[in-house]
Amino acid sequence: MAGRTAWLLTDTGRKVCGAGVLVLSAGSFAAYVAQHTVFLDKYKDLVQMYSMGVGKPLKKEISERAEKVLAECKLTDRESGLVRFFTVFGFDTFHAGSTYTKMGTIIGLPNHFNYNSKEEIDHSKIQIYNNSEPKWRSEAGQELLDSLILSENAQKFAIAREIHSGTTSYIYVYGALFSLSISSSYCLGSALSTKYRIRLARMPIRLMLYTLCGLLGFGVFITLKDSITLYWDKYADKMAALTGNGYIEGGIEYYQKVLQRNRALRHLMGNYGKKVYTATGNDELLLRTPHLPYTNRLDFLHELKADKKLAEEQ
Repeated sequence: MAGRTAWLLTDTGRKVCGAGVLVLSAGSFAAYVAQHTVFLDKYKDLVQMYSMGVGKPLKKEISERAEKVLAECKLTDRESGLVRFFTVFGFDTFHAGSTYTKMGTIIGLPNHFNYNSKEEIDHSKIQIYNNSEPKWRSEAGQELLDSLILSENAQKFAIAREIHSGTTSYIYVYGALFSLSISSSYCLGSALSTKYRIRLARMPIRLMLYTLCGLLGFGVFITLKDSITLYWDKYADKMAALTGNGYIEGGIEYYQKVLQRNRALRHLMGNYGKKVYTATGNDELLLRTPHLPYTNRLDFLHELKADKKLAEEQ
């Protein structure tokens, strides 16, 4: 083993390792961007809702509403032409891709946008943890049904939020962060190995050093990615709320309904629900904050509404 790894300590071996890391870094960037560009339609195939094996189309009413919101977002003609809508699986809205690319962005709208009352909801289309059907007659079951009924303004806010999220350069930023985390981890490990002559130590010690540097690089990547995501979450909420009349009120209703839904699911899913959602309806988080908590987003919209009211009074 020593003979096999000794070559890595030579100048040629170190250059080859450096080139390999460079290729890996560039490849990681390309792979992340690719899923939001050349493979965007494949990505859509994974998350869209199907009916009889075919992607379920949006109802005419919802499609027209989405197009109306797109017009009210006042994007450029180029950006507007790069936005596509489809029916996404699950309860949450979705976006992938970006108008910064030629492939554009896809906006997923959940099937429950089609319902105008609890009586219209098809219970057979809704399953939760372990593919079980909720106890609809229970208080939590009724709360879940009520949370799925959204006013037109609430739906318009949710659509606008995803549109504005799709107009950011997040795919390039996240891809660059991932690539830099790999290359910087290698550079740090190589520098420490050379400075403290660890590269001459036994393989287990060298592996420990490189593992620690890799974990450090990954930790920095996650921290920066989450911080940027929180900024863009707030940006999308603000842009959506300021799109037009009724959007702020719609956003407040939307997040209230999301919190209500999550509290209901927390109860309906038993012990697993308590691991997924907090008592307030936020996602249960441990070390990361991958998205702005819903209570924070709701508070932010209340602040925007208060500021708007104050400005109108003045």
